[in-house]
Amino acid sequence: RFSRSTGLNKLVTVPISAASAAQRAGRAGRLRDGLCLRLWEKEEQLQPEDAPAIALVDLTSALLSLAAAGVPPSRAISLPWLDAPPQDALDHAAEVLRSLGAFCQEEGSEEQLTGHGRQLARLPLHPRLAHLAVRAPTAQGIGGGFGADIADLCALLEEEQDVLKATPKRSEEQ
Repeated sequence: RFSRSTGLNKLVTVPISAASAAQRAGRAGRLRDGLCLRLWEKEEQLQPEDAPAIALVDLTSALLSLAAAGVPPSRAISLPWLDAPPQDALDHAAEVLRSLGAFCQEEGSEEQLTGHGRQLARLPLHPRLAHLAVRAPTAQGIGGGFGADIADLCALLEEEQDVLKATPKRSEEQ
């Protein structure tokens, strides 16, 4: 799920939907005898279906990729999406990319990808982290030799789980 406070996606534990529970129960005995345990109260009401993933994640990377493929941000909503993304999520993604200097707009024309935006699109990172990787070594007051540290930082931040949190040891490891 997208966290606007950090500007990145994060992995969160959420209740299962009724549709996902039924699908997983079907998998339990597909190839051989299986067992499906449901760990919630009988009276608990599950949501009928999961929300489409596109409604829950940050679209900044997708919008940057579309722009790199020649689709201006203003036309992204008109694409034949399986599930259309929320307009406010697309607007937020475009604003992030503008703030990073990935888009520019000349008067009377649609927004275009800048040279910096093309650099960001070539890196296999979230655009915010790609911006860090491209700009940090040349920032005022920073000398050379920090490339490895910046790469490590980007790798840590791109990870979908919090690698800084202590993980509980399994009982067999104790």
